[in-house]
Amino acid sequence: MDERIQSFVTYLTTVKGFSRNTTEAYGNDLVQMADELRSVRSLNGSTLDWRTVDRAMLTGYTVHLREKGNGGRPYAPATVARKIAAIKSFFSFICGSHVGPLFRVTLCCSSL
Repeated sequence: MDERIQSFVTYLTTVKGFSRNTTEAYGNDLVQMADELRSVRSLNGSTLDWRTVDRAMLTGYTVHLREKGNGGRPYAPATVARKIAAIKSFFSFICGSHVGPLFRVTLCCSSL
């Protein structure tokens, strides 16, 4: 699991008191997103630099979830909503962690 995702999952458990099921679901959702973004960027398993993720990438990913994210079938609306909640929380977390002064995702953290 990506280091930032693992830090976020730990934060959800230790600071926010989220249940194990919720933290596992969020962690899985974020790993899935990272895998898809790596695939789109043709990174083939290398580490995703979260500073390069922008609004267009995240919008494309949410469209992917709604249209063909589940093995070619759309996810249920409740599942998409949970995945988006995980993404919003994750980017709020890493934006608040001051990943870097030029961290482009900060442009979309409040508007995911």
